[in-house]
Amino acid sequence: MRTSVVLISSLSLLILISAQGSNVNDNTLPCPDGKVHKDCGGSCGPTCDNPNPICDHEKCGPGCVCPSGTVESSNGKCIKIDECCKGNMTYGCANDCPNNCANLDNPDILCTMDCKIGCGCKTGYWRIPNSDRCVLPQDCPKAG
Repeated sequence: MRTSVVLISSLSLLILISAQGSNVNDNTLPCPDGKVHKDCGGSCGPTCDNPNPICDHEKCGPGCVCPSGTVESSNGKCIKIDECCKGNMTYGCANDCPNNCANLDNPDILCTMDCKIGCGCKTGYWRIPNSDRCVLPQDCPKAG
């Protein structure tokens, strides 16, 4: 009898510890890349393409999302919304002077090597003047 009481007590304690350790809603779960744990996160966090997602709280589950004031970029990093770049653009040190469609027929143009943090053309792409669009050199609009 005494052995069965100890056995039942030990089993009850083991079940209790196991149940507490399996709490998937625990906000202490580690999140990568500066993300934070949310009870309704995972596939419902803000992204560059959808900065204000409308989440179905009945279908969402716990997961990691970017902290308030940031969104998830296409490479999974948390960035400020104004750092989101579209199309053939990338965020970083941007200087499109040498790679501007207006300069396509003037390869000897002198450009300052300023570094402006923002969206610039990806390598191999040229900016269409007075726009936020980057195209391949052969797709630049013809001057004149």
